[in-house]
Amino acid sequence: QNAQGLMLIGQVEGRAEGFMTCQRINKSENEIVSWDDTTNFGTLDNTHQPDGKTFYVVNLTVTGKGSDHNLGDLLIGEMMKRFVESHTDQAYLLSRIPQFQEWLKQNNIEFDALTASEQDELVNSYVFMTKEVNGKQVLYDGMLRRYAGFGVKPVKAMRDGFKDPLSHDYSVLCRLD
Repeated sequence: QNAQGLMLIGQVEGRAEGFMTCQRINKSENEIVSWDDTTNFGTLDNTHQPDGKTFYVVNLTVTGKGSDHNLGDLLIGEMMKRFVESHTDQAYLLSRIPQFQEWLKQNNIEFDALTASEQDELVNSYVFMTKEVNGKQVLYDGMLRRYAGFGVKPVKAMRDGFKDPLSHDYSVLCRLD
């Protein structure tokens, strides 16, 4: 499907080193339950609504070389511009929490020994956890902290949001405020 200018490719020296895809959907915050559901398993078949009221970031992928050239930040900045131009009501993305597994190890937490409700509670606590960096309180997880730098804030953790072992298959629904 044509996502109408919502697919961006970032290049370094003429080579694609990053890309970002978004779509417009007609789902509220409570209706976004997983990446698979919201994107039809990444195909965008029958999920992109050209006049949708919600702007949804499908993916952001950047190679190491692209990271060295700040392509991730450039792509996010360009997509923010397109969100504003789209005049949609809200913007969302699902984030990984890649430092969660390491945090569990550092705190000697046996995640699999917890009940499902205890896991959910722990993940939600982690998502909003902060630490001090240069005298400022910032989100603990680096991925969430990076998005926060663009005004994107976590809303809630979602079990089985998408497959990611470092995140224990949780994702975090984030909203652009």
